[in-house]
Amino acid sequence: VNSVIVWSGPPRADQKKGLRLSIDRLHKFMKEDNDEQLMKGEGVAMENQDCIITPLRRKRFETQGYKGYSDSELHDFKYGIRFAYYLCGSLVILGLLLTNLKILGAAMIIAFFGSFPPYHPFDYLYNYVIRHWIGKPKMPPRANQGRFACGIASVWLGGTIYLFYTGHDIWGYILGIALVFVATLVSTMDICIPSIIYNFLFKRKTKE
Repeated sequence: VNSVIVWSGPPRADQKKGLRLSIDRLHKFMKEDNDEQLMKGEGVAMENQDCIITPLRRKRFETQGYKGYSDSELHDFKYGIRFAYYLCGSLVILGLLLTNLKILGAAMIIAFFGSFPPYHPFDYLYNYVIRHWIGKPKMPPRANQGRFACGIASVWLGGTIYLFYTGHDIWGYILGIALVFVATLVSTMDICIPSIIYNFLFKRKTKE
């Protein structure tokens, strides 16, 4: 069987119009499908924004008394929460390296005032200056756990200063380095040992 191809001439105007409509419909369908996929992707991204900290890290913040906040809020607050501990730890390190009792004394006074509500002294620096530079919200007041941690730090530094003042430098360094270790944990991994102690002592009494 032989096939015969018959040339019917160029497409008519109505055929061109029909072809153009088909192409327009296909293009519109592809665009709508692409927009739908994009919206779905944006929805997933928005949902993931609420899961930007792990359950373990959330638990560590709650141990410090920061309860009732979303994951997104805690993610933004973490910079301010760590800021005071980071600066205090840096002051102690500098004081130990220089064996400078004045620097250690300054760190002790700052920690002492940090034990009073509502904010640690360095929190004011963060809330009114630093947070504007990095585009973060104002951090909430320190909880009882944070103030308790500052109280322990002030007493700890007082003991360290006394050891250096009385000539017991080795014990002064040991006590000071231990404090730096505790400050490093909370300023990098959000593990606050004094907060754990506070919750064990006072939450236990409340239950009893």
